[in-house]
Amino acid sequence: MQIIKNREKIGNILFFIGIILEIIIMMTDHSQITLPLRGRVAHLALVLFGCKILTTKYTKKEWIIIALFGLLGAISYLICGDEYFIRAIVMVIAAKEIELKKIAKTIFLSALAGTTIIIVLSLTGTLGIMVDIRNYGRGVEEARWCLGFSHANNVHDMFWYLLVFYFFLENKRCTWVHYLILTIGNMVLYMLTISRTGMLTAQILIVGCAIVRYLPWIVKSVLPYITSVIGLVGCMYITMLGGLHGRFTPFTEKLDNMLTGRLEMVWEFAPVSKWTWFPQSRDLMYVDNGFARLFYLYGIVIGAVYLALLLYMIYHMYRTRNSVGVVILVTSMLVTVMESSFIWNTSLLCNPVFFQLFNEWYKSHKETVNEVRV
Repeated sequence: MQIIKNREKIGNILFFIGIILEIIIMMTDHSQITLPLRGRVAHLALVLFGCKILTTKYTKKEWIIIALFGLLGAISYLICGDEYFIRAIVMVIAAKEIELKKIAKTIFLSALAGTTIIIVLSLTGTLGIMVDIRNYGRGVEEARWCLGFSHANNVHDMFWYLLVFYFFLENKRCTWVHYLILTIGNMVLYMLTISRTGMLTAQILIVGCAIVRYLPWIVKSVLPYITSVIGLVGCMYITMLGGLHGRFTPFTEKLDNMLTGRLEMVWEFAPVSKWTWFPQSRDLMYVDNGFARLFYLYGIVIGAVYLALLLYMIYHMYRTRNSVGVVILVTSMLVTVMESSFIWNTSLLCNPVFFQLFNEWYKSHKETVNEVRV
């Protein structure tokens, strides 16, 4: 028995080291700091997660799920040489039986520390650009604060990312003062970054968490979960509009102007006509829409599985009344459709959906609300 406990403890330690390595990859990818041997660091994290799996018990049903998703990851790797989904699958599987709040706290504190270091280095002139003045595609030169990050949008996206884990951990303790302060901070940050997407998604997250905190009847209703399904359908609708029509109809032209050319990007670089059933070995020019990027690079099958996972998570969150979780999921989908470079990045933890799967993939629908609600 002692040997088993020690094995599990070692596995958990290795898992958390892997999480920290993934956060280091994320922070350096989005900042102007270079990480030597980044690929090797990612491989090391994969090995650590794999070692955690060896110390964990799984049921026969879980092994079937692992085998099916492992097959998809193997197909992705063998066809296009991209191990991204293999790494994601291993990380999610390895998270079983680890307290989710401990993982969230590790991610939050690590990301906060990394963000602080990057901003301090920029403000002191040590490393990184503080303010970037150039034409961002809106016809005029703009001064946007990057604060050591690779783009002003990344600053605001990181603010949203930190809020995700803050609310996951603390929303039950938040008061209207917290929401007000965070809203003011969001507005001030927008004045610096001029990131409409970042400001919008962060504010939706703040307001959504405030609603489920102060209106308990909404938590008990189906409304937040139906809203999340509508949000997913809307994200895919926008993606398909870009992939099928570009901006060549009056409606899509107006919508594309609102989305600053994001429909045109999909039409030009990742149209639906070039989506294939399975991934192909090819590169993709920069496309802001993360759903189009997913279907174009990794194929319709893997893209459909990802959508099915989102729907499954929404259903499971409804059964367990995980209202904060569904608010996080909605904003994650919004960021995906607007900022693929943040969500689909070298680091797996850029996408909070994978974090949420830690708790969802193996849990029974028969769990009570109190067991998983956050």
